Amino acid sequence: MTLILPEKDDPDGPFRYNSVMSKDKSALGTLGVIVLLLAVAAPAFSQDTREIGKEYVTASGLKYKITVKGTGAPAEPGKEIGLHGIGTFPDGKVFWTSREPNDPFYFVLGKDRVIKGCAEGVALMRVGDRFIFTMPPELGYGERGSRDVIPPNATLIFDYEILSVESPKFSLAETLYKEIQEKGIASARELYEKLKSENSTEYNFREDQLNGLGYRLMRENKIKEAVAVLEWNAAANPKSANAFDSLAEAYLADGQKDKAIENYEKSLALNPKNENAAAALKKIKGIPA
Repeated sequence: MTLILPEKDDPDGPFRYNSVMSKDKSALGTLGVIVLLLAVAAPAFSQDTREIGKEYVTASGLKYKITVKGTGAPAEPGKEIGLHGIGTFPDGKVFWTSREPNDPFYFVLGKDRVIKGCAEGVALMRVGDRFIFTMPPELGYGERGSRDVIPPNATLIFDYEILSVESPKFSLAETLYKEIQEKGIASARELYEKLKSENSTEYNFREDQLNGLGYRLMRENKIKEAVAVLEWNAAANPKSANAFDSLAEAYLADGQKDKAIENYEKSLALNPKNENAAAALKKIKGIPA
């Protein structure tokens, strides 16, 4: 799906600097991030007297308002956070949402590289919380912006709701990516089936894993491999509009126009509000927008 969704088709999405979990960070660097996040979160959770609707400002300049107070587990460094979010500019224009396609974003707090405002903000929350954050440019994308969607020096507004805080599982995406690099797509398919049958509780089999891997392969111009991975994802998630949308994009990149149309139509049937699929179909068929 051609939106700036994190861990999918844009390494510079509205949270994440890179689309997959980095494994080469130094221990000191990771420890420093964790200490910083603990320092941010501790005052918020020790005696939480924060009021709904009141605006708060952190030392970094991050502004936030609480719209819903949850009672679940607090976000902690080293835990995988699942959240819904809506990103807007100050004029109200939406540039990203996980809600409409029901495609939650997941990242490991203190380990995955997300924009500063996301890491700091989420560290102030717990499951069930819903906050609205106003992030100055230095906590977002600063002077560089993000492609042609987020301009340089942009102030960003994010509406976050924490859905889950859990211990992270092994990354299916990373494991299969390594297998593809070393032994090829056929071997990766065998490994995928083996892990699914023998290690399904140890590895992360959420839809976003294969989806993110497919887009990573497309960015590396490994189109045939991307098509294969996204086919597995669509087969495993037959009710996901997003899975078919992504597969259609891969087919289109591979020059398989008929299959692209077929899968965009499947995506649109599952989610009639999928503007990306509707726009792609018009473009492929030569229908004026």
